[in-house]
Amino acid sequence: LRGGADANAFGGWANMLGTALGTQGARTGGAEGLALLADAVTAYRDALTVRTKAAMPAQWAMTQNNLGAALQTQGERTGGAEGLTLLADAVTAYRDALTVRTKAAMPADWAMTQNNLGNALSTQGERTGGAAGLTLLADAVTAYRDALTVWTVEHFGHCHDIAQRNLDRTRALIAERGG
Repeated sequence: LRGGADANAFGGWANMLGTALGTQGARTGGAEGLALLADAVTAYRDALTVRTKAAMPAQWAMTQNNLGAALQTQGERTGGAEGLTLLADAVTAYRDALTVRTKAAMPADWAMTQNNLGNALSTQGERTGGAAGLTLLADAVTAYRDALTVWTVEHFGHCHDIAQRNLDRTRALIAERGG
């Protein structure tokens, strides 16, 4: 299924499998939930073997965003260095997605991915001490502000409220640290 005309079908199937596993993993606690999230990450990475940036840029970017979400949830549930690595991998996936999901070409998807990036950076920054943590939190603020340039009250009211709450929470974290 991975070659030729079936590549698009395989990529779509693997992405949908990742979404189902990621949703189930997010709703399931403990080791079982983490295992489902790991399976989601594997499915997304399988999808990316055929959903390449060159051949299918929009699908590649969507799958990168989905991969970021699964990695982020894993990272949020995993402590220590391993959790920070998963969050860093999520940040990389979101930033990769943003190379295609630009504000000019895909504004709503761009804003969603910016908000997701902000969430991963904020969690990473919250767990990282010192100047490095403050830098991550500041990067999260930038991502939320960027999302809010598209997610306006007039056009995306609910999404605007979510990003604004995320921004306010992250600013409060910075203030708590004296930044």
